[in-house]
Parts: sequence; structure tokens; C-alpha cells
Amino acid sequence: MNELRRLTAEMTAEESDLLARRSADVRATYRTMLVTFLLATGAGAALAGLGYSLVRRLLTEHARANVKLEGRVRERTAELEVRGRELARERERFRVTLASIGDAVIATDTAGRMTLLNPVAEALTGWTETEARDRPLTDAFRILGRADSPAG
Repeated sequence: MNELRRLTAEMTAEESDLLARRSADVRATYRTMLVTFLLATGAGAALAGLGYSLVRRLLTEHARANVKLEGRVRERTAELEVRGRELARERERFRVTLASIGDAVIATDTAGRMTLLNPVAEALTGWTETEARDRPLTDAFRILGRADSPAG
């Protein structure tokens, strides 16, 4: 019976020792898990902060670039408006000059379509400037050579 008590006491001691080692292992594993979790959470938060900072910086740079570009567009638009007004004045001066010439004047574009007839040209061709605009020159005006003339 003493042998049985001794074996039971040994087993109890071994079980207590094993329980103590396992408890220590669980505590160590828990601490490792907790540190790992905190480090991962901290790293994730740091990366999120870095990402937020980068996105914010890019958006700020983008907004500055847009403001600069809009300013350039306004400047260019103003320049084009000034040039457009200058061109309109020149075109009107050209139209008045052509209208006052005593000879017939027909202006064409590079494709030979009529763009302007002065009053003398309208009277000679029978076409108004509005009717002739964008039509081929040959519709309103034919040049006769010696072979085409009645005196021939």
C-alpha cells in the first residue's frame, strides 16, 4: 500500500510539474501572440497612416496643378478673345475695302469655293454673295479665251 501511495504521490508531482510547465508555455504563447498582434496592428496603422498621407499629398498636388492649369486656360482664352476681336476688325476692314473697289472682286478659299463677292461682282454674275458662298467659282464665273469669244 505504501508503494501505491508513493506512486500516486510521484504521479501527482509529475502531473503538477507538467501542469506548471504547460501553464508557463501557455502564458509565453499568449504573450507572444499578444506582442505579435500589437506589432501587426501598429504596423497596419502605420501603413494606413502612410497611405493616407501619400494620398492626401497627391490630392493636394493634383489640386494645385488644376488651379495652375485653369489659370493658364483663362489666360489663353483671354488671348484668343483679343485675337478674335482683332481678326473680326481686320475682316470687316477687308470686307469694306473689297466692297468699295470699283471692279468686280470674287474671293475664294483654297478649294476654289466662293467666299466673298463685292457689289460689282454680284451685278456682273447675277449671284448674291449669300447665294454664291461655298459654291465653286465656275458656277458663277467663266473665263472666256480667244477661242471662246465671238470674234474668235
